[in-house]
Amino acid sequence: MDSNFVHDKGYSEAVKRQWADLRYFYNAKNSGNDVLPYDNEEDEETFVSLVKQRMETTTAHGIPQITGAKTKRRKVSWILLVLFALGMFLYQTQELMVQYFKYDFDTNIEIKYSRKLEFPAVTICNINPIKYDRLQESDATDLREGFDRTYVPPNRTEEDGPAEGPADGPEERRKRDNGEQAPPPEQKVWNNWDTLLKNETSFYSLPTTVATEQENLVRIMSNLTTQQRQYLGHQLNDLLVNCSWIGYPCSPQNFSRFLNPIYGNCYTLNPLNTSFAGGEYKSSSFPGPSYGLTMTLFIELAQYLPQISSSGLRLHIHSQNTMPFPEDEGLYIPPGYRTSVSIRKMTTSRIGRPYNTCVKDSDESYHNIYHDLYGMSYSVQACTKSCYQQRVVEQCGCYDSNYPFKGGTQPCRYSDVEQKQCMSKVNDDYKNNVFKCDCPQPCNDDKFKTTQSFTYWPTPEYKVDFMELLSEASPALNDLVRMEDIDGTSLRENLLLLDIYFGDLNYDAMEQSPLYSKSDLAGGLGGTVGLWIGVSVLTVFEAIEFLYDAVCLLLKKAGKKQAKSNESNIIAMSEVKPTMHAIDRKFGLIGDRHIVPTSRPETLSNKEFLFSVPT
Repeated sequence: MDSNFVHDKGYSEAVKRQWADLRYFYNAKNSGNDVLPYDNEEDEETFVSLVKQRMETTTAHGIPQITGAKTKRRKVSWILLVLFALGMFLYQTQELMVQYFKYDFDTNIEIKYSRKLEFPAVTICNINPIKYDRLQESDATDLREGFDRTYVPPNRTEEDGPAEGPADGPEERRKRDNGEQAPPPEQKVWNNWDTLLKNETSFYSLPTTVATEQENLVRIMSNLTTQQRQYLGHQLNDLLVNCSWIGYPCSPQNFSRFLNPIYGNCYTLNPLNTSFAGGEYKSSSFPGPSYGLTMTLFIELAQYLPQISSSGLRLHIHSQNTMPFPEDEGLYIPPGYRTSVSIRKMTTSRIGRPYNTCVKDSDESYHNIYHDLYGMSYSVQACTKSCYQQRVVEQCGCYDSNYPFKGGTQPCRYSDVEQKQCMSKVNDDYKNNVFKCDCPQPCNDDKFKTTQSFTYWPTPEYKVDFMELLSEASPALNDLVRMEDIDGTSLRENLLLLDIYFGDLNYDAMEQSPLYSKSDLAGGLGGTVGLWIGVSVLTVFEAIEFLYDAVCLLLKKAGKKQAKSNESNIIAMSEVKPTMHAIDRKFGLIGDRHIVPTSRPETLSNKEFLFSVPT
């Protein structure tokens, strides 16, 4: 016995089992017995047979007729019919997809009814932005030079008289006082068309007197501080004589103030930020003047600037969460009348991308300075004014004081020639659409349609009692009563009565909806595929089952290929036949005596150990 081998029962048994298995396959192959799987290829399922079986049993129209056709002519006919149906299906599918990706939408308008409607915010502004007596007390030289006809500049004497007139601004007066050539004043020719037609450049080229005066006033007021502008304007305590809401009194505490570049002090009732208004939102459960807002207002005509050509109020009725712009959307309310404003709510719900471009309240990508400062929601006017202000800041390094701005930038001064020219250029670029502001419509918007009616107020009989009430009010109203006793017209020239109410509790709801939605696309595709090729949801599961069977078949063929590879290795064992007996003796498979190696060779793997023949 080899000295390298010892008796080891456990290890010997393992080696014997492995060698016995190898001998089994070797002997079985030499004896001609088939012991490996998949040797009978005739019984094996093929991919072609799997496809044929599925074509015979599918529920899709036309395909079973192809496999079941008894003649070649019928088979070709059914193939052509199936191809034609498939082509029509693809064509109509393409048409449906094109229609869907157009993203067209419908606009539906419906009249709805509500038992309770939220009352809108009401903004009022006196047409006159500056009280005349406060202008005379002001130390704003430019403002007094332009609009106080009694003002005498320091470099002029009383013999020289007051300033020339409002049409000449401070810049023109400065040039005239310094001996410079001032531009000629506007030729005021009314209804003399023959004279005007001789000057071909007069039309649409020079601003009118009214436009020039308003521009000068806005420009000069922009140089004042917020506190100065608030002080110069009409105060709500003087403006509001009486106020009631559905028969209950209201007061100046229910209003909030903001500055408008044209009208100065403006006041809003029932605004979004109720902390400034002293109450919650108002709502109406009944239509009519008795269930709305009623205000008696005093416009203080004696305090109007000489350049203001009309008297009254500017009224703007708007949604609670939008910034009021009375200069854009307001109504004029004249004195001397009882004005009834019947309102009707209109809600708009626009569809967003990809059908349409609109802005949601939660979308912060659109800059809105009114949201930053006052918490107001997005609107087109707020966006365009914010865009203009942002362009002024970027190009001029200052902001236009006619509009609010949040930041450390200083307001632009018209006294600074460079800033004035820069602002004029930005203003011209905006008017000429040189730079565009991306300001789409809001996705949800509430508007209020108004209908006005007027009646003579107050009547002579009512005026007597009314004057007694006014005489007990403020000193300004007491003076008004005395003037009424003198001229008999002061009362109607200074007072107005305003009613604002819902005409009915119906409202117009405009809603945009997709013209061809995803559900419509799914229905169209289902109808098309069912019409032309007869495919349903169950047919889809048939296709899934076919894919599963095909994968199983591939895995089965892969297993067969591996088995054949093992068979080739077994056949190669015939080359070691002369040494089989020697291996049997070495591993103790001959006789009763089991001999095993004393140690497993460390340099050989399991396979190498089994097939190595010791010498």
